Amino acid sequence: MSDFLEPDEMKLKGLRDRFVDQALGEDLLGDEPDAIASRVSPSELYEFACARRVPDERFAATLNSHPHLRTLYHQMLAANSTFAFDEARAASAGDIIRNAPGCRIRQEKSQAENAQVYVVIEFDADDPKVSTLVIVDSSEKPFTFDLPPTRHRICQLIADEGDKLLQLLIDPKSRLYMR
Repeated sequence: MSDFLEPDEMKLKGLRDRFVDQALGEDLLGDEPDAIASRVSPSELYEFACARRVPDERFAATLNSHPHLRTLYHQMLAANSTFAFDEARAASAGDIIRNAPGCRIRQEKSQAENAQVYVVIEFDADDPKVSTLVIVDSSEKPFTFDLPPTRHRICQLIADEGDKLLQLLIDPKSRLYMR
């Protein structure tokens, strides 16, 4: 059973129109057959945005080379996320890394291991139904992290100092999505 919302008919029409526009533009520019074969289809894009599939290298490379497709993916990702965190206003020097309505992300140094940090996600609701954190870095590359189950409105991850997760979280240009 899936908790993801399908786009309504109006949104679906808008997405189809964008794909048609993109395909027409690429046809006019004369994409090579290999480039066409490496393209991501609309259904694949939607599956990645809804977490039905994990992004792979082909997907990341396609997003990297097609800004219009990347923008569309980010719009789909935001529309299908329970929580969306925009770019931060400034780099975080304190414990609170990000805020969104109904959710906060903070970090705490581990008392047991000096080189480890807890990433604590606090929710206002009892059962937020999130299982994945997607972070889009400043170069527009998406990174996906599985979240452990939430207990008592809190979800915790442990990361070593210098982990990619921590680098992405404190980057003010990164955008976060939880679904």
